[in-house]
This record gives sequence, C-alpha cells and structure tokens, in this order.
Amino acid sequence: MNKLPPAIFLMGPTASGKTGVAVELAQRLPVELISVDSALVYRDMDIGTAKPDAATLARAPHHLIDIIDPTEAYSAAAFRHDALRLMADITAKGKIPLLVGGTMLYFKALREGLSDLPQSDPAVRAELDAEIAQYGIQHLHRQLALVDAETAARLKPADTQRIQRAMEIYRITGQPMSALIGQQQSVEFPYRIIPIALIPSDRAQLHARIATRFKSMLELGLVDELRALRKKYPLHANMTSMRCVGYRQAWQFMEGEISEAQLLETGLAATRQLAKRQLTWLRSMPDNIELDCFAPDLAQAIFDKVKQSAIMRNEAPSRSPCRQTGRPRGSPLRNFHITRRNTMPAINFKREISDSFDHAIERAAKALGAEGFGILTRIDMHSKIKEKTGKEIIPTVILGACNPNLAHEAYTANSDVAGLLPCNAVIREIAPGKISLEFTKPTAMMQILGDAKLVNLAREADAKIERALTNV
Repeated sequence: MNKLPPAIFLMGPTASGKTGVAVELAQRLPVELISVDSALVYRDMDIGTAKPDAATLARAPHHLIDIIDPTEAYSAAAFRHDALRLMADITAKGKIPLLVGGTMLYFKALREGLSDLPQSDPAVRAELDAEIAQYGIQHLHRQLALVDAETAARLKPADTQRIQRAMEIYRITGQPMSALIGQQQSVEFPYRIIPIALIPSDRAQLHARIATRFKSMLELGLVDELRALRKKYPLHANMTSMRCVGYRQAWQFMEGEISEAQLLETGLAATRQLAKRQLTWLRSMPDNIELDCFAPDLAQAIFDKVKQSAIMRNEAPSRSPCRQTGRPRGSPLRNFHITRRNTMPAINFKREISDSFDHAIERAAKALGAEGFGILTRIDMHSKIKEKTGKEIIPTVILGACNPNLAHEAYTANSDVAGLLPCNAVIREIAPGKISLEFTKPTAMMQILGDAKLVNLAREADAKIERALTNV
C-alpha cells in the first residue's frame, strides 16, 4: 500500500489553460501551487511569459515565479532542489503540492533525478560565447560532434543553448555529456504522483488559442517590455532568458533582422513548435491521466480524478498501534499547526491517568481509532527538542489524527479550513506512572482563524476526540 504523501502534476502545452485550472483547483483543494516554467522564474518578463497577473497571484500564490533576474541562469537541477524543498514545506503544513507548468524537463528531473553534471563556469561560458559570436553555432556543433557524437547527433545544429551546455561540460570535465548522463543513478521520488496531462482534442483549436495569445502579447507591448529590459539589464541575445519564445523574435525585430509581420509569423511558428515538443514529452511520460484541455468543466474533471486517485480513500489497517484504521489514504491533513497566527489556543481538554508512557500512547491511538480517527503522524517532541537544542523535556508525544468522514465533508464543502478537523492528541509523562492526555478543540482553533464554515463539523470532531480520550 503506497503511503507516500500525494503531489499533483498539472502538465500541458502552452495555451492549454493550465494556470486558470490550477487557480480553480486552489479554491477546491488544500493545495499550494509551484510553477514549473523555465520562463516564469525571471523578474520583469511578464508579457512574453504570460505571467499570471497580480490579482491571480493574490488569489492563488505561486512558488518559483519572479525569483531571478534575466541575466541569471536557472537549471533543471536548481529547480529540482527548490521544488523538493517547497514540497516538503507544503506537505508539513498539511497541504498538497500542486505543480503546474509546461517545462517538461523540469517535471522529468524532479521525478527521475539528474546526472551529476558540473555547474556552469562563467569563464568557460564566456569563451564559448566568443566562439559563437565569431564562428557561429554550427561551428560549435561540429566541434561537439568530434568529442561527443551521441549528443551532437540528437541536437539540432541551431540549438545554441544545448550545444553550448554540452561543450561547456566537456571542457570542464574532459568527458562527453552523454557518458556522464549514462552514469545517472535512479532516485526514489518521495511522493505519490497524480499526473494530470492536458491534451488538446483539436490541434487546430490549440493553434487558434496560441495565435490569439501571441497577438495579445504584441498588443500589450512585448517589444516595449523587451526594450525596457535591455535598458535595465546588461542583456545579450544568447542569454537563456532572451532565448525564450517571443523574446527571441522580439530581439530580432529590434535588431532589424526581421520585419513586424515576420515578428508575428516567426513568433507563432516558434510557439506552435514549443507546443508540439511539449505534447511529445507528455505522450512519452508513463501513467499520465489525460484530459481534454477544451473540456467544458475541466477543473471539476481534475477534481474528480484527484478523488479517484484515493487522496481521500481509507487505507487498510496497520499492525502498529499508531496506524489505526480510518486514515484517508495519502491524506494531506496531517497534524495541524497554525503558523499564520502569533498565538495558539490554549489546551482545553486535559485528563490524567495512571499508566506507563508507551502503553498510554497505544491506548490513546486505539481510543481515537474506535471513534473513526486514523493516526497520521506520531511526533516525539522530547526527542526532537533534544536533537535540536540539546535540552531535555519531559517525555511528550503528539499523535496527529483525522476522521476521514469529517475530512471528506470538509473537501466537499470546498472549505479552506479543512485542516481544522484533525487533532493533535498530546501525551505527556508528567511523573513516573502518571500521564497527562491533552488536546485543543477544533472549534477553538476555528475561532482563531475566524472562519465558521465548518463549525458544526468541528463540534462533532470535538465530541469524538473528547470521548476517545475520556475512554482511554
């Protein structure tokens, strides 16, 4: 039985409506969004990247947008590092990471890991830039074929970015990139992926969307945006940011290399090619749940698929006393912490019993299980605090528990306070053979948040938890 925490991958070609759907899902599910887009990482590049506007980001904040300047580089390895860190933080808060975007290499790197390739070397990169400026990229491609025929064969002679990177790796390491990639070891991805792929049922309709959007970018001032970028930053045409679709063509227009009509024509062609490559990637990825991006209620269809993927389905009983039946399978509703407030509500249930510490934990877990709660987490606070600070505290364990029926009601109510329905049952050994059982009522936490949508459900949870710990 897969007990890894869930993560949703929302993938699709450009102009397939990924952002709009992700924002809708953020209103229905306890998720945080992580952008998987190699262009949205750049600050001040807004129009040409179709970056979500301020109102959209206020409604559904995205991680990994506007994190570097256009003069900087951002790799798949950097993305993987940042995404895994963010996913761990999101999961720890009891939410689901929802990764949305169209940079398929990033999705692949995140899921499968990367070869241990060297970081970019500014001196070597500058040397290669000079060679490209003097002799052209086709010359560098021929040089690559002499030292790494396998990589050169799979790269187009005009693929400046990848040819330059392959030559950079060879000059830094003395080994061809293809050999280093062959040494890649498989890595375990610590999440249960729900891979949603938005596939257009009508390619012509997607192309029409692409045309409408690119024309809109030009009308909104793509060229003026690039002009402002060139004034603000020391940019050149071979920088990764300036090779983004739209900006490359706008740069050529500003340099007088193409006309205004050609700007539109080449921009559309490049965007259609990008969509074609993205779809090729998607079709090669295993186990994708494919949905038509033109479906009338796409967000609802994805929501249904997420539910079918057992985020809210109970897991089978476990032998461990701290893994009782009733847990929503892979549930994101882990032990609940209010991190957005300066104060936590006081403990409003406390009972003392005579028992050993370990046996009291087992009894508390069984009593919660009898009331339909599954134990999602066990946190040994005394061990954690000693590990972090070196200080000793009295033995304390927190059992994070959740009732799946209440959690399901919270989901279907589209509430953003679903995290209130779990509880933290605190077991403290206040003296040898003397145990304190404590918890904070969900309704007390709801009052802190000021949201009464689920007050009746929270009261029901209050009663069940109190009855469980009274019966210990």
